[in-house]
Amino acid sequence: GLAGLGHAYALQKRFDEAFACLNESLELFRALDHIPGQGWTLSRLGTAALYSGDYAKAEAWLSEHADLMRAAGNPMYLDYSLKYGAFALLEQGNVKGALEKLLELDIFSEPAELNYNSLLAVAAAAIQMGQLKRALKIVGYAATGLETSHRTLLPYQHELYNRNVDQLRASLGEQAFQAGWEDGKKLTQDQVVQEAWAVCNPQTVSLEKLPSDRTSLTEREIDVLRLVAQGLSNQDIADRLI
Repeated sequence: GLAGLGHAYALQKRFDEAFACLNESLELFRALDHIPGQGWTLSRLGTAALYSGDYAKAEAWLSEHADLMRAAGNPMYLDYSLKYGAFALLEQGNVKGALEKLLELDIFSEPAELNYNSLLAVAAAAIQMGQLKRALKIVGYAATGLETSHRTLLPYQHELYNRNVDQLRASLGEQAFQAGWEDGKKLTQDQVVQEAWAVCNPQTVSLEKLPSDRTSLTEREIDVLRLVAQGLSNQDIADRLI
């Protein structure tokens, strides 16, 4: 259908065609009052917007999707909009808003349904909060789980994953990075959930004090992100920051 075609266009970075198909699909499903179709299309609009770099639109579509899934009592697809909505907010520097979404994730209510993509969203928040060692352990665990289960990431997730790994390696140094990665690989499921909860727990993290815009990043963190975006190697980044 139109939604599937739009999703395929988005994966090819043909965003104008993707949004044309997806918006038409959404209009049709709304006219039919078809909730599952609306939900699926909104989720694809959100991830397409993330991939295109339009984070405000991504967050708006994913929030609408979340509201629809809450009303329909569909926790599995609600988790989808929560984690990608958190990514969209983090890209805008809104750590507070991202954590509010992450707190609803199934990994905290039902650890047996542990989702590696959700853990990567928590790790991305931890990086922006300066909890680099904790973020690294969570990423190490999630990356190992993805590899052993032969699962793949969507293109946007893959780019963000690579960016976060590069930032952690550049910020911590190669020796500390490797040690933290190995520590993450050794975590049990319960332990990684505890690490993720330590990032999001409102009893230990004051949401009111968290940044809600890009000014949350320190000058050094902004420098690292800028150099990563330029495609510099880890050694080049380290040399520039000395």
